[in-house]
Amino acid sequence: MAYSNQGRFQQQISFLRRQFLQGGGLPFADVLSEAMVKQALTAVGECCWDRIYSPLVTTWLFFGQVLNEDQSCRKAVASLIAHRLSQHALR
Repeated sequence: MAYSNQGRFQQQISFLRRQFLQGGGLPFADVLSEAMVKQALTAVGECCWDRIYSPLVTTWLFFGQVLNEDQSCRKAVASLIAHRLSQHALR
């Protein structure tokens, strides 16, 4: 019986993984807002500098890297570049 539940759990994880990756952008970008991450960092006494790889972007890229079949850093950075281009951030 435990195997049956484990198989169902794996199916649910696979479904959620596909859903997050289907959008083509950065996974969790709509879920983890900049304000939420800044609040968490402030609570632990960290500061945020203005940079490309802010704690928020690093978190998004990490989740995307873990969820993607291609878990390379190259793919994660390519996703960020594509996202920034789609948001007109690189001009």
